[in-house]
Amino acid sequence: PKSGAAPTPFRGTLPALETVQFVTQQIGFMAGQGIVLETTDAGSVWTRIYSGSATIQSVDFVGKSAGWGLTSDGKGLSWTGGSAWTPVAQTLGQAAAMHLFPGGAGLVVTAKGALYHAAKASGPWQQVNVAGIRSLSFSSATLGWAVTAGGAAAPTILETKDGGLTWTQSFAPQLGQPETWNASVVGSGSVAWALFTSASGQLEHQPYVAYATQDQGQHWQEQFGAPLFSGSGGMYPSSSQSLFGLQAGASAALGQSAYFLSWQPDPSGNLLGLTSTADAGTTWHQVPLHVK
Repeated sequence: PKSGAAPTPFRGTLPALETVQFVTQQIGFMAGQGIVLETTDAGSVWTRIYSGSATIQSVDFVGKSAGWGLTSDGKGLSWTGGSAWTPVAQTLGQAAAMHLFPGGAGLVVTAKGALYHAAKASGPWQQVNVAGIRSLSFSSATLGWAVTAGGAAAPTILETKDGGLTWTQSFAPQLGQPETWNASVVGSGSVAWALFTSASGQLEHQPYVAYATQDQGQHWQEQFGAPLFSGSGGMYPSSSQSLFGLQAGASAALGQSAYFLSWQPDPSGNLLGLTSTADAGTTWHQVPLHVK
């Protein structure tokens, strides 16, 4: 729309937006297929700050105009404002997930699932003895989370307390059919969220379930979910169907706040929403996405 025009609803499916992050309660970012969006009003209105050919599958901003992104073809890109991304210097090949600490230290998960650690983003890189990681997130310079999924092994949540050098199991959800699940994890302070989504589904419905910990991984509890079959009682818990829709997507965490992209068919088009909590999952509300 023209400058000054009212923002319009963002229409599309979840792959159009693949990642979300908030750096303050007011400032957040989303990215996906050739687009990066920014909000400065807690998610009510989003402004396009990048348009291009790259599909950004994850972002990690450390401020309003500094951060990095990971493309769908496994290339790391740095962002310092403006209209372009700059390649991150690393020679490990296509990455499936990446975390860059402030100051340059980095972690990279290659497309083959091997995890590497470096004191500098440019290396040298040391392989860590853990495999199969699909997503990772850090709450601090030392405390971090990762999830494994896919293959014959059951999905698992891992934790590190030494910046990624060593990892131990924190929680293993009982999901069934382990080969069908994908997983993502986000953390902030003592709170972490793990979202598991299944490739099995009917029509446009995608089963999903989210777990959270509020005590640095000592206890994990299911927060919301939508099973494969809804049954006569609908999805559980009762609020999930209206809040999260038929599909739940990328998530972000900031203190007691958490944010989940959600998708629901609409008579006027497929609408994406942002479902959020400010009290670690006690209450939720949904904000339709509008872009100017």
